[in-house]
Amino acid sequence: MQDDRGNLGITGDLNSELSRALHTMTAHLHRYGSELSCFEEIVVDITSHHQQFLREKRKGVCDDTAISPTSDRLSVDIMQVASQLKTVNRFRMELENKARNILDLVSAVHLLPSILSPLYWLCAVILCAN
Repeated sequence: MQDDRGNLGITGDLNSELSRALHTMTAHLHRYGSELSCFEEIVVDITSHHQQFLREKRKGVCDDTAISPTSDRLSVDIMQVASQLKTVNRFRMELENKARNILDLVSAVHLLPSILSPLYWLCAVILCAN
């Protein structure tokens, strides 16, 4: 009986450590999401300002009316950065969801002994009664 309790203690400690690590991981991933959202907003602002600059340049508001290949290249680069940020954020969301799912499973396994214990005793009583 003590061996079983010792094993349950080790399993409980492992579940606690795993749960704590998963909570930390999901918290970090959530924070990274906030930071990535800020970066995405910055890229949207940069895109907006760059497009406005190009429109003004085309209208002749700016001194140099010729749009250089560098301006076009910058537009493509900004779009690539925006696309990569979205991809990284989607990956982060997948990781966060998977970590939460694993955390839910660990929590369910941690609760399993407390759920099964009354069932075990109920079955024992029924079997002894027969």
